[in-house]
Amino acid sequence: MTSWIRWQDSLWPSPGDGGSLWRPWGGRIERCLPYALLALSTVISLASSGHDPLRTLGLAGIAAVWLLLTLTLMPKR
Repeated sequence: MTSWIRWQDSLWPSPGDGGSLWRPWGGRIERCLPYALLALSTVISLASSGHDPLRTLGLAGIAAVWLLLTLTLMPKR
């Protein structure tokens, strides 16, 4: 039933495939957007009152390491 699905392929087209101008941006967005969203949420959390800054930065550090290991340093398929 799902024999036509290629499970090993990425959901995003690889940068530079085809003649479309938006495709190189897909890879950049996939690499940068998680870090940008993490930084934004950390700044918002630190700006709001009543939060422990050390705990917030610790959790953000753990999340950044997780992103680094699962997205940035993950070997190519």
